[in-house]
Amino acid sequence: MDLNGLFLSECFLISSISDLNRLLSEVLKKNGIARWAYVHFPDHQNTHPFCYNNYPEEWGIHYSKNQCQNIDPVLRVYTHDKNSYLWSDFLKKDELSPVQHRFLKDARDFHLDEGITIPIFLFGKSTNSALLTLIPEQKCNDHYRFFLEKEMDFKILAHTYHSLVQQLHLQHARQDFNPLTPREQECLSWVAKGKTDYEIALILGGLSKSTITNIINSAKEKLDCYSRTSATIKAIKHHYIALSLD
Repeated sequence: MDLNGLFLSECFLISSISDLNRLLSEVLKKNGIARWAYVHFPDHQNTHPFCYNNYPEEWGIHYSKNQCQNIDPVLRVYTHDKNSYLWSDFLKKDELSPVQHRFLKDARDFHLDEGITIPIFLFGKSTNSALLTLIPEQKCNDHYRFFLEKEMDFKILAHTYHSLVQQLHLQHARQDFNPLTPREQECLSWVAKGKTDYEIALILGGLSKSTITNIINSAKEKLDCYSRTSATIKAIKHHYIALSLD
């Protein structure tokens, strides 16, 4: 089975980003790639950049501590270059500062001295959405030929991974978001058990029936529901409250 066949045969069964990244590492390793890094850049819908990789942990600490994203020459072309580029070819054309030369020397110490970076872009956009960088195993002697033979497969894989990781991020963001306050969640949980406002006030203690009514009305407004029953059903459906069986 080819590179993308291996990935596609399992990726749509995955429900977590950690499992997706594990699958990507396994598939790439079978195709001569030792290390990889994915960087997503902020846009109108996602204001925070994020990155996944299987680089050595020590390098990640060094990179973050020294804010290497500000000097990393590989990241400098991401906004406009839509062609994949081999690091050695790109760096030959680029004038590097002494700080960047020192950065590349540090990277070589971690065997991160040659790779290919694949820009990921959406049609109609003037800038790239993300990058996928691939670093071959050390035993690879002809990097140019290696990447030339597999470039199209790697590009397809990069865009497939990008699409999947975006979907998982959106799913997790929706699951993490809860418009209800802890007190509103608590009150709707009791409504789900058939309790009246008066009974909920007695259970929680120290709160009046009118206070409970106001709390439930607030939850109804947030969930755009006209009744306490519909608000409770919607809260359960979207996992804003857990339905206890006790």
